[in-house]
Amino acid sequence: MKQKLSKCILMYMFLVAGDNMNYVLNVPDMSCQHCVSTIDKALKELVIREARIDLGSKSVSIKTDKIDPVIEKLKENGYEAIIK
Repeated sequence: MKQKLSKCILMYMFLVAGDNMNYVLNVPDMSCQHCVSTIDKALKELVIREARIDLGSKSVSIKTDKIDPVIEKLKENGYEAIIK
């Protein structure tokens, strides 16, 4: 019984975690805090596990299972995003 429960928990953890990968996007047009706020708002509209926006390096680090919708969302908001 204990072994079956462990297998069920591991399967659940796998299904919840999904196939998330870490990506770093270069966002060359990000130049000010307003840009950071706009990008942050756009990312919050998507299902993303983690995101870190770094104005200094003009990059966005993201943990997600699909990067294409993220790139498209940033493009819709006026920011080109290139996978590093």
